[in-house]
Amino acid sequence: MLNETTHKQLRQIVGDIRSFLFSKYYNFFIIAVATISYVFHFEIIGALFLAYVIGLVLIFSDDIMPTTLPFMLMIMHILRLYDSFSGWMPVAPFVIPPALAVIFHFIFYRKKIVIDTMFWPMLAVSIAVTFGGAFSLSFKQYFSGMAMYYVLGLGFGQLLLYVLFRSYINARRKYDLKEYFVQLMLYIGLFAVIMMFTQYLENIGGFIDIFRKYGIGKELEQFQYSKFAQGLSNNLSAIMLWTMPFPMYYIRRNKRPLLMFAFMIVQYVFLMLILSRGGILMGTIELAISFIYLCVVCKGKMKKIMIAITSLCAVAGVAFIIAAWSSLSSILHISKDEARVKLFAHAIECFSKSPIFGTGLAYDGGVGYNPKEGGMYWYHSTPFQIIGSMGLVGVIAYTYQFVMRVYTMRAKKYRSNFNDTMLIAFIGFELMACVNPGDFCPLPFMLFMTMMFAVMEIVNEQKLKSKNLIDPKEEIVVDVEKLKSADDKSGKNNVATDLN
Repeated sequence: MLNETTHKQLRQIVGDIRSFLFSKYYNFFIIAVATISYVFHFEIIGALFLAYVIGLVLIFSDDIMPTTLPFMLMIMHILRLYDSFSGWMPVAPFVIPPALAVIFHFIFYRKKIVIDTMFWPMLAVSIAVTFGGAFSLSFKQYFSGMAMYYVLGLGFGQLLLYVLFRSYINARRKYDLKEYFVQLMLYIGLFAVIMMFTQYLENIGGFIDIFRKYGIGKELEQFQYSKFAQGLSNNLSAIMLWTMPFPMYYIRRNKRPLLMFAFMIVQYVFLMLILSRGGILMGTIELAISFIYLCVVCKGKMKKIMIAITSLCAVAGVAFIIAAWSSLSSILHISKDEARVKLFAHAIECFSKSPIFGTGLAYDGGVGYNPKEGGMYWYHSTPFQIIGSMGLVGVIAYTYQFVMRVYTMRAKKYRSNFNDTMLIAFIGFELMACVNPGDFCPLPFMLFMTMMFAVMEIVNEQKLKSKNLIDPKEEIVVDVEKLKSADDKSGKNNVATDLN
Protein backbone atom coordinates (compact mmCIF):
# COMPACT_ATOMS: atom_id res chain seq x y z
CA MET A 1 0.00 0.00 0.00
CA LEU A 2 1.19 3.51 -0.78
CA ASN A 3 1.67 5.78 2.19
CA GLU A 4 -0.16 9.10 2.34
CA THR A 5 2.87 11.15 1.20
CA THR A 6 3.53 8.98 -1.84
CA HIS A 7 -0.14 8.98 -2.72
CA LYS A 8 -0.24 12.76 -2.50
CA GLN A 9 2.84 13.06 -4.72
CA LEU A 10 1.29 10.78 -7.33
CA ARG A 11 -1.88 12.83 -7.31
CA GLN A 12 0.26 15.95 -7.75
CA ILE A 13 2.03 14.41 -10.75
CA VAL A 14 -1.23 13.34 -12.36
CA GLY A 15 -2.66 16.79 -11.67
CA ASP A 16 0.36 18.44 -13.33
CA ILE A 17 -0.01 16.20 -16.38
CA ARG A 18 -3.70 16.98 -16.67
CA SER A 19 -2.95 20.67 -16.29
CA PHE A 20 -0.46 20.43 -19.16
CA LEU A 21 -3.02 18.65 -21.36
CA PHE A 22 -5.36 21.62 -21.04
CA SER A 23 -2.65 24.23 -21.63
CA LYS A 24 -1.61 26.17 -24.72
CA TYR A 25 1.80 24.47 -24.55
CA TYR A 26 0.22 21.08 -25.19
CA ASN A 27 -1.72 22.45 -28.16
CA PHE A 28 1.41 24.09 -29.61
CA PHE A 29 3.28 20.82 -29.15
CA ILE A 30 0.64 18.88 -31.09
CA ILE A 31 0.62 21.42 -33.92
CA ALA A 32 4.43 21.40 -34.05
CA VAL A 33 4.58 17.59 -34.31
CA ALA A 34 1.94 17.47 -37.05
CA THR A 35 3.60 20.34 -38.96
CA ILE A 36 7.07 18.77 -38.89
CA SER A 37 5.62 15.42 -39.94
CA TYR A 38 3.70 17.01 -42.82
CA VAL A 39 6.45 19.31 -44.08
CA PHE A 40 9.09 16.55 -44.14
CA HIS A 41 6.70 13.86 -45.45
CA PHE A 42 6.90 11.65 -42.35
CA GLU A 43 3.13 11.26 -42.25
CA ILE A 44 2.99 7.62 -41.16
CA ILE A 45 5.55 8.15 -38.39
CA GLY A 46 3.79 11.32 -37.33
CA ALA A 47 0.42 9.59 -37.29
CA LEU A 48 1.77 6.83 -35.07
CA PHE A 49 3.38 9.36 -32.73
CA LEU A 50 0.10 11.26 -32.37
CA ALA A 51 -1.73 7.96 -31.82
CA TYR A 52 0.60 7.24 -28.91
CA VAL A 53 0.00 10.74 -27.55
CA ILE A 54 -3.72 9.98 -27.62
CA GLY A 55 -3.04 6.74 -25.77
CA LEU A 56 -1.11 8.55 -23.03
CA VAL A 57 -3.84 11.17 -22.70
CA LEU A 58 -6.43 8.44 -22.23
CA ILE A 59 -4.31 6.86 -19.49
CA PHE A 60 -3.74 10.03 -17.47
CA SER A 61 -6.92 12.01 -18.09
CA ASP A 62 -10.47 11.13 -17.17
CA ASP A 63 -11.66 13.66 -19.77
CA ILE A 64 -11.27 12.71 -23.44
CA MET A 65 -11.34 16.26 -24.85
CA PRO A 66 -7.49 16.58 -24.99
CA THR A 67 -7.49 13.71 -27.51
CA THR A 68 -9.46 15.79 -30.03
CA LEU A 69 -6.66 17.97 -31.40
CA PRO A 70 -4.10 15.18 -31.91
CA PHE A 71 -6.78 12.98 -33.47
CA MET A 72 -7.95 15.60 -35.97
CA LEU A 73 -4.42 16.66 -36.88
CA MET A 74 -3.39 13.02 -37.21
CA ILE A 75 -6.19 12.48 -39.75
CA MET A 76 -5.64 15.79 -41.55
CA HIS A 77 -1.92 15.52 -42.12
CA ILE A 78 -2.25 12.11 -43.80
CA LEU A 79 -4.92 13.26 -46.27
CA ARG A 80 -2.48 13.32 -49.18
CA LEU A 81 -1.89 9.60 -48.54
CA TYR A 82 -5.56 8.90 -49.27
CA ASP A 83 -4.69 6.51 -52.11
CA SER A 84 -2.18 4.41 -50.14
CA PHE A 85 -4.41 2.21 -48.00
CA SER A 86 -2.14 -0.84 -48.36
CA GLY A 87 0.87 1.17 -47.18
CA TRP A 88 -0.57 1.24 -43.68
CA MET A 89 -0.76 -2.52 -43.28
CA PRO A 90 2.90 -2.99 -42.15
CA VAL A 91 2.44 -0.55 -39.25
CA ALA A 92 -0.94 -1.93 -38.14
CA PRO A 93 0.55 -3.88 -35.16
CA PHE A 94 1.93 -0.64 -33.72
CA VAL A 95 -1.62 0.60 -33.24
CA ILE A 96 -2.30 -2.08 -30.62
CA PRO A 97 -0.90 -0.15 -27.58
CA PRO A 98 -3.01 2.99 -28.25
CA ALA A 99 -6.02 0.73 -28.81
CA LEU A 100 -5.41 -0.91 -25.43
CA ALA A 101 -5.21 2.56 -23.88
CA VAL A 102 -8.70 3.27 -25.23
CA ILE A 103 -10.02 0.13 -23.53
CA PHE A 104 -8.16 1.01 -20.31
CA HIS A 105 -9.68 4.50 -20.24
CA PHE A 106 -13.28 3.40 -20.48
CA ILE A 107 -12.78 0.71 -17.86
CA PHE A 108 -10.63 2.59 -15.34
CA TYR A 109 -12.51 5.91 -15.60
CA ARG A 110 -15.97 4.44 -15.50
CA LYS A 111 -18.72 7.03 -15.80
CA LYS A 112 -22.48 6.95 -15.53
CA ILE A 113 -23.88 6.30 -18.99
CA VAL A 114 -25.81 9.28 -20.33
CA ILE A 115 -28.14 9.46 -23.31
CA ASP A 116 -29.80 12.63 -24.50
CA THR A 117 -31.72 14.18 -27.38
CA MET A 118 -29.56 12.89 -30.23
CA PHE A 119 -29.71 9.25 -29.14
CA TRP A 120 -33.06 8.52 -30.76
CA PRO A 121 -32.42 10.08 -34.18
CA MET A 122 -29.02 8.41 -34.27
CA LEU A 123 -30.72 5.12 -33.42
CA ALA A 124 -33.08 5.68 -36.36
CA VAL A 125 -30.13 6.35 -38.68
CA SER A 126 -28.35 3.24 -37.37
CA ILE A 127 -31.37 1.13 -38.24
CA ALA A 128 -31.63 2.70 -41.70
CA VAL A 129 -27.93 2.13 -42.40
CA THR A 130 -28.08 -1.46 -41.16
CA PHE A 131 -31.14 -2.37 -43.24
CA GLY A 132 -29.96 -0.48 -46.30
CA GLY A 133 -29.88 -2.84 -49.26
CA ALA A 134 -32.20 -5.39 -47.65
CA PHE A 135 -33.46 -7.78 -50.33
CA SER A 136 -30.99 -6.25 -52.83
CA LEU A 137 -27.56 -7.40 -51.65
CA SER A 138 -26.16 -10.89 -51.51
CA PHE A 139 -24.93 -12.34 -48.22
CA LYS A 140 -21.33 -12.08 -49.46
CA GLN A 141 -21.71 -8.42 -50.42
CA TYR A 142 -23.35 -7.35 -47.17
CA PHE A 143 -20.86 -9.12 -44.89
CA SER A 144 -17.68 -8.16 -46.73
CA GLY A 145 -15.09 -6.53 -44.49
CA MET A 146 -15.26 -3.09 -46.08
CA ALA A 147 -19.06 -3.10 -46.16
CA MET A 148 -19.24 -3.94 -42.46
CA TYR A 149 -16.79 -1.13 -41.67
CA TYR A 150 -19.10 1.43 -43.25
CA VAL A 151 -22.34 -0.11 -41.98
CA LEU A 152 -21.06 -0.24 -38.38
CA GLY A 153 -18.99 2.93 -38.68
CA LEU A 154 -21.96 4.99 -39.86
CA GLY A 155 -24.62 3.20 -37.86
CA PHE A 156 -24.48 1.54 -34.46
CA GLY A 157 -20.77 2.31 -34.14
CA GLN A 158 -21.56 6.03 -34.19
CA LEU A 159 -24.38 5.47 -31.71
CA LEU A 160 -21.90 3.82 -29.33
CA LEU A 161 -19.46 6.70 -29.82
CA TYR A 162 -22.23 9.18 -29.03
CA VAL A 163 -22.99 7.46 -25.72
CA LEU A 164 -19.28 7.42 -24.82
CA PHE A 165 -18.73 11.05 -25.80
CA ARG A 166 -21.87 12.16 -23.99
CA SER A 167 -20.77 10.33 -20.85
CA TYR A 168 -17.00 11.03 -20.81
CA ILE A 169 -16.58 14.58 -22.16
CA ASN A 170 -16.05 17.36 -19.63
CA ALA A 171 -15.69 14.80 -16.87
CA ARG A 172 -14.10 17.25 -14.40
CA ARG A 173 -16.35 20.19 -15.32
CA LYS A 174 -13.67 22.62 -14.13
CA TYR A 175 -13.19 24.38 -17.43
CA ASP A 176 -15.45 26.17 -19.86
CA LEU A 177 -16.29 23.57 -22.51
CA LYS A 178 -17.51 26.23 -24.96
CA GLU A 179 -14.22 28.12 -24.82
CA TYR A 180 -12.21 24.93 -25.09
CA PHE A 181 -14.09 23.66 -28.12
CA VAL A 182 -13.92 27.01 -29.94
CA GLN A 183 -10.17 27.14 -29.40
CA LEU A 184 -9.83 23.58 -30.70
CA MET A 185 -11.56 24.63 -33.90
CA LEU A 186 -9.24 27.62 -34.23
CA TYR A 187 -6.20 25.35 -33.89
CA ILE A 188 -7.60 22.91 -36.45
CA GLY A 189 -8.25 25.79 -38.85
CA LEU A 190 -4.71 27.07 -38.29
CA PHE A 191 -3.23 23.70 -39.18
CA ALA A 192 -5.36 23.52 -42.34
CA VAL A 193 -3.85 26.86 -43.40
CA ILE A 194 -0.35 25.52 -42.62
CA MET A 195 -1.05 22.48 -44.80
CA MET A 196 -2.13 24.51 -47.81
CA PHE A 197 0.74 27.00 -47.40
CA THR A 198 3.14 24.04 -47.38
CA GLN A 199 1.55 22.59 -50.51
CA TYR A 200 1.95 25.87 -52.39
CA LEU A 201 5.51 26.29 -51.15
CA GLU A 202 6.49 22.77 -52.23
CA ASN A 203 4.90 23.14 -55.66
CA ILE A 204 5.68 26.78 -56.33
CA GLY A 205 7.85 26.07 -59.38
CA GLY A 206 5.29 23.93 -61.16
CA PHE A 207 2.50 26.26 -60.09
CA ILE A 208 4.23 29.28 -61.63
CA ASP A 209 4.97 27.38 -64.85
CA ILE A 210 1.36 26.30 -65.24
CA PHE A 211 0.10 29.78 -64.40
CA ARG A 212 2.38 31.41 -66.98
CA LYS A 213 1.40 28.93 -69.67
CA TYR A 214 -2.34 28.60 -69.11
CA GLY A 215 -3.55 31.09 -66.50
CA ILE A 216 -6.11 30.01 -63.91
CA GLY A 217 -8.43 27.70 -65.78
CA LYS A 218 -9.15 24.10 -66.66
CA GLU A 219 -5.48 23.25 -67.01
CA LEU A 220 -4.72 24.48 -63.51
CA GLU A 221 -7.62 22.43 -62.21
CA GLN A 222 -6.11 19.33 -63.78
CA PHE A 223 -2.72 20.25 -62.31
CA GLN A 224 -4.35 20.56 -58.93
CA TYR A 225 -5.91 17.11 -59.11
CA SER A 226 -2.84 15.30 -60.48
CA LYS A 227 0.05 16.87 -58.56
CA PHE A 228 -0.84 19.72 -56.32
CA ALA A 229 -3.55 18.92 -53.78
CA GLN A 230 -2.81 15.18 -53.76
CA GLY A 231 -6.09 14.14 -52.14
CA LEU A 232 -6.52 17.28 -50.03
CA SER A 233 -9.07 18.98 -52.25
CA ASN A 234 -12.55 18.14 -51.01
CA ASN A 235 -11.58 16.61 -47.65
CA LEU A 236 -9.60 19.60 -46.44
CA SER A 237 -12.25 21.95 -47.84
CA ALA A 238 -14.89 20.19 -45.72
CA ILE A 239 -12.75 20.61 -42.60
CA MET A 240 -12.13 24.30 -43.31
CA LEU A 241 -15.85 24.88 -43.82
CA TRP A 242 -16.23 23.52 -40.28
CA THR A 243 -13.55 25.73 -38.75
CA MET A 244 -13.97 29.00 -40.65
CA PRO A 245 -16.96 30.40 -38.68
CA PHE A 246 -15.44 29.94 -35.21
CA PRO A 247 -13.57 33.27 -35.04
CA MET A 248 -17.07 34.80 -35.01
CA TYR A 249 -17.51 33.56 -31.46
CA TYR A 250 -14.86 36.02 -30.29
CA ILE A 251 -15.80 38.76 -32.76
CA ARG A 252 -19.29 38.87 -31.29
CA ARG A 253 -17.82 39.03 -27.79
CA ASN A 254 -15.49 41.81 -28.94
CA LYS A 255 -12.40 39.85 -27.87
CA ARG A 256 -9.55 40.59 -30.28
CA PRO A 257 -12.15 41.08 -33.03
CA LEU A 258 -9.76 42.35 -35.70
CA LEU A 259 -7.36 39.43 -35.18
CA MET A 260 -10.22 36.95 -35.28
CA PHE A 261 -11.72 38.58 -38.36
CA ALA A 262 -8.34 38.50 -40.11
CA PHE A 263 -7.98 34.81 -39.26
CA MET A 264 -11.41 34.05 -40.71
CA ILE A 265 -10.44 35.82 -43.96
CA VAL A 266 -7.10 33.97 -44.09
CA GLN A 267 -8.95 30.67 -43.79
CA TYR A 268 -11.30 31.71 -46.59
CA VAL A 269 -8.40 32.67 -48.86
CA PHE A 270 -6.65 29.36 -48.35
CA LEU A 271 -9.96 27.54 -48.78
CA MET A 272 -10.21 29.18 -52.20
CA LEU A 273 -6.62 28.20 -52.96
CA ILE A 274 -7.45 24.53 -52.45
CA LEU A 275 -9.22 24.91 -55.82
CA SER A 276 -12.07 22.59 -54.89
CA ARG A 277 -15.14 23.68 -56.82
CA GLY A 278 -17.40 22.68 -53.95
CA GLY A 279 -15.12 24.45 -51.48
CA ILE A 280 -15.08 27.66 -53.53
CA LEU A 281 -18.87 27.76 -53.89
CA MET A 282 -19.90 26.57 -50.43
CA GLY A 283 -17.13 28.53 -48.70
CA THR A 284 -18.34 31.74 -50.30
CA ILE A 285 -21.92 31.01 -49.23
CA GLU A 286 -20.79 30.26 -45.68
CA LEU A 287 -18.69 33.43 -45.50
CA ALA A 288 -21.66 35.49 -46.72
CA ILE A 289 -23.89 33.92 -44.05
CA SER A 290 -21.23 34.66 -41.42
CA PHE A 291 -20.92 38.31 -42.45
CA ILE A 292 -24.68 38.84 -42.48
CA TYR A 293 -24.96 37.18 -39.06
CA LEU A 294 -22.27 39.45 -37.60
CA CYS A 295 -23.95 42.53 -39.07
CA VAL A 296 -27.15 41.54 -37.25
CA VAL A 297 -25.81 40.46 -33.84
CA CYS A 298 -22.84 42.77 -33.25
CA LYS A 299 -23.46 45.89 -31.20
CA GLY A 300 -22.24 49.49 -31.24
CA LYS A 301 -19.02 50.28 -33.05
CA MET A 302 -18.40 46.67 -34.07
CA LYS A 303 -21.78 46.56 -35.84
CA LYS A 304 -20.82 49.58 -37.96
CA ILE A 305 -17.42 48.05 -38.73
CA MET A 306 -19.00 44.77 -39.81
CA ILE A 307 -21.56 46.49 -42.04
CA ALA A 308 -18.76 48.50 -43.68
CA ILE A 309 -16.55 45.43 -44.16
CA THR A 310 -19.43 43.35 -45.50
CA SER A 311 -20.34 46.08 -48.00
CA LEU A 312 -16.74 46.41 -49.18
CA CYS A 313 -16.34 42.65 -49.49
CA ALA A 314 -19.58 42.37 -51.45
CA VAL A 315 -18.45 45.07 -53.91
CA ALA A 316 -14.97 43.53 -54.19
CA GLY A 317 -16.47 40.07 -54.67
CA VAL A 318 -18.76 41.18 -57.49
CA ALA A 319 -15.88 43.04 -59.15
CA PHE A 320 -13.64 39.97 -58.90
CA ILE A 321 -16.31 37.69 -60.35
CA ILE A 322 -16.78 40.03 -63.30
CA ALA A 323 -13.04 40.41 -63.90
CA ALA A 324 -12.20 36.72 -63.54
CA TRP A 325 -15.39 35.20 -64.90
CA SER A 326 -13.75 33.26 -67.71
CA SER A 327 -11.29 31.59 -65.33
CA LEU A 328 -13.91 30.99 -62.64
CA SER A 329 -16.39 29.52 -65.11
CA SER A 330 -13.68 27.15 -66.33
CA ILE A 331 -12.94 25.96 -62.79
CA LEU A 332 -16.60 25.71 -61.72
CA HIS A 333 -17.92 24.25 -64.96
CA ILE A 334 -19.69 20.91 -64.58
CA SER A 335 -20.00 18.69 -67.64
CA LYS A 336 -22.86 16.26 -68.11
CA ASP A 337 -20.22 13.58 -68.68
CA GLU A 338 -18.58 14.08 -65.27
CA ALA A 339 -18.55 11.22 -62.78
CA ARG A 340 -20.67 13.04 -60.21
CA VAL A 341 -23.44 13.77 -62.70
CA LYS A 342 -23.54 10.11 -63.68
CA LEU A 343 -23.52 9.09 -60.00
CA PHE A 344 -26.46 11.34 -59.16
CA ALA A 345 -28.46 9.85 -62.02
CA HIS A 346 -27.50 6.34 -60.93
CA ALA A 347 -28.63 7.05 -57.35
CA ILE A 348 -32.08 7.96 -58.66
CA GLU A 349 -32.09 4.77 -60.71
CA CYS A 350 -31.17 2.70 -57.62
CA PHE A 351 -33.94 4.40 -55.65
CA SER A 352 -36.49 3.56 -58.35
CA LYS A 353 -35.42 -0.10 -58.20
CA SER A 354 -35.36 -0.35 -54.38
CA PRO A 355 -37.46 2.53 -53.01
CA ILE A 356 -37.91 1.19 -49.47
CA PHE A 357 -34.40 0.15 -48.36
CA GLY A 358 -32.24 1.30 -51.28
CA THR A 359 -29.35 -0.76 -52.59
CA GLY A 360 -27.20 -0.54 -49.44
CA LEU A 361 -23.76 0.80 -48.60
CA ALA A 362 -22.16 -2.42 -49.84
CA TYR A 363 -23.54 -1.90 -53.35
CA ASP A 364 -21.01 -1.39 -56.14
CA GLY A 365 -22.84 -0.24 -59.22
CA GLY A 366 -19.73 0.23 -61.30
CA VAL A 367 -21.18 3.39 -62.83
CA GLY A 368 -19.33 6.70 -62.85
CA TYR A 369 -16.13 5.74 -61.09
CA ASN A 370 -14.22 3.00 -59.29
CA PRO A 371 -13.77 3.61 -55.55
CA LYS A 372 -10.24 3.94 -54.17
CA GLU A 373 -8.87 1.11 -52.08
CA GLY A 374 -10.57 1.28 -48.70
CA GLY A 375 -13.47 3.35 -50.03
CA MET A 376 -17.09 2.44 -50.69
CA TYR A 377 -19.28 3.31 -53.66
CA TRP A 378 -19.96 6.95 -52.79
CA TYR A 379 -22.48 8.99 -54.74
CA HIS A 380 -20.55 12.07 -53.54
CA SER A 381 -23.69 13.77 -52.23
CA THR A 382 -25.58 13.21 -49.00
CA PRO A 383 -29.12 13.44 -50.47
CA PHE A 384 -28.30 11.10 -53.34
CA GLN A 385 -26.42 8.69 -51.05
CA ILE A 386 -29.44 8.48 -48.77
CA ILE A 387 -31.99 7.76 -51.49
CA GLY A 388 -29.68 5.43 -53.42
CA SER A 389 -28.33 3.44 -50.47
CA MET A 390 -31.22 3.49 -47.97
CA GLY A 391 -34.38 4.47 -49.81
CA LEU A 392 -37.40 5.91 -48.02
CA VAL A 393 -36.32 4.42 -44.69
CA GLY A 394 -33.08 6.41 -44.95
CA VAL A 395 -34.91 9.59 -46.00
CA ILE A 396 -37.13 9.42 -42.90
CA ALA A 397 -34.26 8.60 -40.52
CA TYR A 398 -31.85 11.24 -41.81
CA THR A 399 -34.57 13.90 -41.96
CA TYR A 400 -35.42 13.15 -38.32
CA GLN A 401 -31.73 13.42 -37.38
CA PHE A 402 -31.28 16.68 -39.29
CA VAL A 403 -34.32 18.28 -37.63
CA MET A 404 -33.14 17.25 -34.16
CA ARG A 405 -29.63 18.54 -34.83
CA VAL A 406 -31.01 21.94 -35.79
CA TYR A 407 -33.32 21.87 -32.75
CA THR A 408 -30.33 21.18 -30.49
CA MET A 409 -28.66 24.36 -31.77
CA ARG A 410 -31.64 26.65 -32.37
CA ALA A 411 -34.25 25.91 -29.70
CA LYS A 412 -35.06 29.13 -27.84
CA LYS A 413 -34.05 27.73 -24.46
CA TYR A 414 -30.57 26.89 -25.83
CA ARG A 415 -29.96 30.03 -27.90
CA SER A 416 -26.45 31.50 -27.50
CA ASN A 417 -23.43 32.86 -29.33
CA PHE A 418 -21.81 29.42 -29.18
CA ASN A 419 -24.87 27.64 -30.59
CA ASP A 420 -25.15 30.12 -33.46
CA THR A 421 -21.50 29.60 -34.35
CA MET A 422 -21.93 25.83 -34.29
CA LEU A 423 -25.01 26.12 -36.51
CA ILE A 424 -23.21 28.11 -39.22
CA ALA A 425 -20.30 25.64 -39.14
CA PHE A 426 -22.80 22.78 -39.46
CA ILE A 427 -24.52 24.48 -42.40
CA GLY A 428 -21.17 24.94 -44.15
CA PHE A 429 -20.23 21.29 -43.72
CA GLU A 430 -23.61 20.05 -44.91
CA LEU A 431 -23.47 22.31 -47.96
CA MET A 432 -20.12 20.74 -48.83
CA ALA A 433 -21.62 17.29 -48.19
CA CYS A 434 -24.03 17.93 -51.06
CA VAL A 435 -21.06 17.48 -53.42
CA ASN A 436 -18.75 15.38 -51.25
CA PRO A 437 -19.12 12.10 -49.30
CA GLY A 438 -18.39 13.74 -45.90
CA ASP A 439 -21.55 12.48 -44.17
CA PHE A 440 -20.61 8.94 -45.14
CA CYS A 441 -16.97 8.92 -43.99
CA PRO A 442 -16.84 7.35 -40.50
CA LEU A 443 -13.34 8.79 -39.89
CA PRO A 444 -12.88 11.60 -39.25
CA PHE A 445 -16.02 13.39 -40.33
CA MET A 446 -18.83 11.45 -38.69
CA LEU A 447 -16.83 10.74 -35.54
CA PHE A 448 -16.18 14.46 -35.16
CA MET A 449 -19.80 15.31 -35.99
CA THR A 450 -20.93 12.91 -33.26
CA MET A 451 -18.55 14.52 -30.77
CA MET A 452 -19.67 17.99 -31.84
CA PHE A 453 -23.29 17.29 -30.94
CA ALA A 454 -22.32 15.57 -27.69
CA VAL A 455 -20.48 18.79 -26.77
CA MET A 456 -23.53 20.76 -27.88
CA GLU A 457 -25.81 18.80 -25.57
CA ILE A 458 -23.45 19.16 -22.59
CA VAL A 459 -23.23 22.93 -23.14
CA ASN A 460 -27.01 23.14 -23.41
CA GLU A 461 -27.43 21.11 -20.22
CA GLN A 462 -25.02 23.37 -18.34
CA LYS A 463 -26.88 26.43 -19.61
CA LEU A 464 -30.22 25.13 -18.39
CA LYS A 465 -28.82 24.21 -14.98
CA SER A 466 -27.38 27.69 -14.58
CA LYS A 467 -30.76 29.37 -15.15
CA ASN A 468 -31.58 29.06 -11.46
CA LEU A 469 -28.55 31.24 -10.70
CA ILE A 470 -28.77 33.98 -13.37
CA ASP A 471 -31.26 35.88 -15.45
CA PRO A 472 -32.71 33.39 -17.98
CA LYS A 473 -32.24 35.93 -20.77
CA GLU A 474 -28.57 36.47 -20.00
CA GLU A 475 -26.09 34.42 -22.01
CA ILE A 476 -23.59 32.48 -19.96
CA VAL A 477 -20.11 33.83 -20.64
CA VAL A 478 -17.28 32.43 -18.56
CA ASP A 479 -13.84 34.00 -18.83
CA VAL A 480 -11.45 31.08 -18.59
CA GLU A 481 -8.70 33.43 -17.41
CA LYS A 482 -10.64 33.86 -14.18
CA LEU A 483 -11.36 30.20 -13.58
CA LYS A 484 -9.87 28.74 -10.45
CA SER A 485 -6.78 26.64 -11.14
CA ALA A 486 -7.77 23.54 -9.23
CA ASP A 487 -7.67 19.92 -10.32
CA ASP A 488 -8.96 17.73 -7.53
CA LYS A 489 -6.27 18.26 -4.85
CA SER A 490 -3.40 18.92 -7.22
CA GLY A 491 -3.93 22.67 -7.23
CA LYS A 492 -3.41 23.09 -10.97
CA ASN A 493 -5.73 23.20 -13.98
CA ASN A 494 -4.65 25.73 -16.55
CA VAL A 495 -7.19 25.82 -19.33
CA ALA A 496 -5.73 27.12 -22.58
CA THR A 497 -6.50 30.81 -22.81
CA ASP A 498 -4.52 31.68 -25.88
CA LEU A 499 -6.38 32.92 -28.95
CA ASN A 500 -9.06 34.37 -26.64
